[in-house]
Amino acid sequence: MSRLNQFAIDTWAEYADRVNADRRDPDAYAGEAIAELEHCKEDRNQGGRARQPDPASIPEADKLGVSRRYACWLDVLGIDSLYDYDPVWRKCEELGYPANLPLGRIELSVCAIRSANFVYNHIGHFGEAGDAVAKALFIGGVTRRFPRLRFAFLEGGVAWGCALLAALIGHWEKRNKESISGTESANLDREGLAAFFKQYASPQMSAKFAEFDAMMMKGGWAGGARRSR
Repeated sequence: MSRLNQFAIDTWAEYADRVNADRRDPDAYAGEAIAELEHCKEDRNQGGRARQPDPASIPEADKLGVSRRYACWLDVLGIDSLYDYDPVWRKCEELGYPANLPLGRIELSVCAIRSANFVYNHIGHFGEAGDAVAKALFIGGVTRRFPRLRFAFLEGGVAWGCALLAALIGHWEKRNKESISGTESANLDREGLAAFFKQYASPQMSAKFAEFDAMMMKGGWAGGARRSR
């Protein structure tokens, strides 16, 4: 990777007063990425995802006649990763580099795996990839552990970011420690629910309420014994 970056630097050298060559850090190996950061000491572009082979999926891919490049899972860097990327984030923060994440690789997109149609894969894949990585970085605690580190998500627009922010706020408001207790099934007013069934449900649905109520009780809902966890 260092040789590739140096090649890019040399190629663009005569235009250095106007543009910097794109330099990339290895996606999967934190040690190599740190070495490259130390080597360049300039603003970085770091790939946002690393495609990891999934041997268990290869037989199914062969069975379906799908390219083996789709027999993989995506490392989104912030959660459920094979590697510990914290040393990379720490080094970026230490050197003052933003982590710029160019995510436009269709073959690595989470949902863009239709081998028969490029347009299906291409539409929205930048934003969808940005959403996957940003969500992982936030939920995985990367942004909390490295509060001075800035991330940039390139070429995907902003709509997905607005939707992600709204979803995170909504989940927090509905599922925080205090609010989640309001959804406790034992708090369900069975008599009130029966009244709603009688008032609003069709005769066919209303006739099934007793069966539904018995199922809830058997399952430990609606004031019944809670299931052990």
